[in-house]
Amino acid sequence: MSHAAWTVKSMNGKKLGFIKKLIIDSRTRQIAYADLALEGSDIIRIPWNILAVKNHGILLKVTKKELAAALSTTRFEELPEPVTLEVTITGRS
Repeated sequence: MSHAAWTVKSMNGKKLGFIKKLIIDSRTRQIAYADLALEGSDIIRIPWNILAVKNHGILLKVTKKELAAALSTTRFEELPEPVTLEVTITGRS
């Protein structure tokens, strides 16, 4: 799978980074979070429900302010023990 397939963009089309890992909730068997490797070197874990998978890629459905609020309210110690599916990215776009 190409690196471009996992690219995340803002609603205005700006490339933000790419999905490095998907986190599956072992109880619901649904994607709960995605580790987003930002343009640079930071990796942040974001709720899957703030992403939209469209024909032309993966879009972040929230503003930077809404993203900051979502990240600040996430308490990782209270999350269910997830099953992790590693997504190996080969090549760069």
